[in-house]
Amino acid sequence: MSDLHNRPHAFSLTAELAGSIAATVVVSTGDLCGIGGPLERFLLSRWLERWPSGSVLAPGNHDSSATASAFRKAGGSVLTPEASIEVHGIRFWGYQDPNRTKLVIGPPYDPSLCERAWERVRAKASSVPRPFVIAVHNELMAGEPPPGCPLVLAGHFHSPRIRRLGPTLYVRAGTTGGRSKRSKAMHFAIVDVAQHTLEPQAVWLVEVEGSATKVVPVQL
Repeated sequence: MSDLHNRPHAFSLTAELAGSIAATVVVSTGDLCGIGGPLERFLLSRWLERWPSGSVLAPGNHDSSATASAFRKAGGSVLTPEASIEVHGIRFWGYQDPNRTKLVIGPPYDPSLCERAWERVRAKASSVPRPFVIAVHNELMAGEPPPGCPLVLAGHFHSPRIRRLGPTLYVRAGTTGGRSKRSKAMHFAIVDVAQHTLEPQAVWLVEVEGSATKVVPVQL
């Protein structure tokens, strides 16, 4: 899931969905918060209580060190470029969005910062033990994944998108917080990967709006 933006119902539904499908790992590709302040840190510590242990966060432009602290305190792992992590047999690597946006305060979001960040850290990604999954807030932060990365998880744009770049499948969940320019629907992506190769075997896009739920299988 991605871009929950402090909406309590999104945290609750994430926990319910993860439990109903017995998810191995829950991955958030960022923007749990609005500004990442102390109050949000307190709220996150309560909202994340029901998430499964071993959840993974790739911080977004609205997250902060307070966000990361609350996530770790709840038993999750926060991705950094310095090292990969292994959660329930799946290796992840990623890093924080280089933009830092505090709601309407500060400069506008700059996609070129994401591209330049990727150029700086791509050598570190190439040294990660393979196979592994990349999780980042903006897919521009993983422009050309190294061999051995069959899957990139991303968010930021508040709309679902599935695309393939060479051998790598990019999965963008949409906005789990439930408010985009086009709709108020809440979005999730469910990805089934092979146990040893981490190759995506199936992807479903889930959309929840009011009492209606739509599950769309993706043709890979």
